[in-house]
Amino acid sequence: MKRLLIHPIGLALLAVLSWSATAHGVDYTFSLDGPNTAVNPGDGDVLRTAGAGKFSTGGGIVATGSFSHLAPDGTVIARGRWSATDFVAFNSIGGPSPGFQAGVLDITVDFFPVGEVPVVGLSMRVVCDIPGFITGEPIGTTVGGFSDATGGFTLFNLHQNP
Repeated sequence: MKRLLIHPIGLALLAVLSWSATAHGVDYTFSLDGPNTAVNPGDGDVLRTAGAGKFSTGGGIVATGSFSHLAPDGTVIARGRWSATDFVAFNSIGGPSPGFQAGVLDITVDFFPVGEVPVVGLSMRVVCDIPGFITGEPIGTTVGGFSDATGGFTLFNLHQNP
């Protein structure tokens, strides 16, 4: 019997396509491209994240992606996938069009390192600035102790509900 393997980004796309609108909320999609990087100021380790998802300001999120945890010298400590478990908050800053929005998203995620025990209940913050729509925070994605965003690209897209 052959096994069917589905890539985590494929799962995110499937979930986004099957999303049903949440009552009394505004729907957005987001992406972490680049990948995004953040540093743990305590030890200098680097976290690289990529991924995508969809959330509603009324509550609810479906998002997933990949990560790599690197030592300061670039040695890979762990890699695997992450998955959102809870929508916490979204501060919309606006944007020039529905497909180009700025804001700050706070969610809870679980990390699944290959061959290791999952790390659950981590705080993830995604920040996107657009010229003329500035959050006042460093652009990028931070997770848990990896609190200094150092690179990457993020984007929010507003979805108008009929």
